[in-house]
Amino acid sequence: RLDNLSIFAQILVRGEPGGQGVRLIFHLKEMPAWIPLLGFSYTEQDGFSGGPKLSALNLGGRAISLNAQAYFGGANQFSARLGWPWIGGNHVSLDFYGALLSRTDTLNDFKENSYELTPEVGTWLGDHARLEGKVSLFRMQSDVDGKTLSPDNDDHFFGVGVALGWDNRDSWRFPVQGWQNELELWRTQGDGDFWSLNLDVRRWIPITKRQRLMVTALATLQSGTVVEDDPIYLTYRMGGSLNMTARWSRTNINLPQGAFSTNLASVRLLEKTGFRRE
Repeated sequence: RLDNLSIFAQILVRGEPGGQGVRLIFHLKEMPAWIPLLGFSYTEQDGFSGGPKLSALNLGGRAISLNAQAYFGGANQFSARLGWPWIGGNHVSLDFYGALLSRTDTLNDFKENSYELTPEVGTWLGDHARLEGKVSLFRMQSDVDGKTLSPDNDDHFFGVGVALGWDNRDSWRFPVQGWQNELELWRTQGDGDFWSLNLDVRRWIPITKRQRLMVTALATLQSGTVVEDDPIYLTYRMGGSLNMTARWSRTNINLPQGAFSTNLASVRLLEKTGFRRE
């Protein structure tokens, strides 16, 4: 549990004789209060972007985390995420995400400015299950006609979602075995009108003392008809560079009533130290 807090840079435990038993001595080294970094990202569509990042992992001594970044280059990205894992009660938590993205969408041939605000409130159900309620405000602006659902090239969406998760990993940072699953349902209205269902399944399987398999699967289903209920920029596309990860994918469009779905699966070989080998 101390490791799962993600606020300690080092955790050492040793035992020594004490009375009729053994006394455990814990040596803890806390992370710095603020961690400034330089980061970058790369995608085949946007190319390289980079800039400053700032992280705080234990605000107020309550394991409240704050992560912010400002990237410039192929895409100008500004985002911040605030996480408060235990406000009170049965691990009632708060997560808030805000982002601004300015880039050229080369797949859909327009320059976009998008804005997102997504707060979430969650609670535990037993030792491993978790229930979350979410709302989201999303705005997309286009520089050309025909890319948004609204005639003024400025889409607005409001979403309400609920998620049920199951997490019994032996470690949140470097798991060796266990499950991490989530079923998420969204209702989105505004300039568009559609339902979204996402199933995310992840399984860690130990192979040797230093290696384990990570098996993942993602399935999504979205209602509506593209360019009528669903904007073209929210449809799914498959691609990416070739690597040694075993991966399967399938995309179905024009399902009954205009819905479309995406299915993804992968298997990865991981080192116990946390380094990934593909």
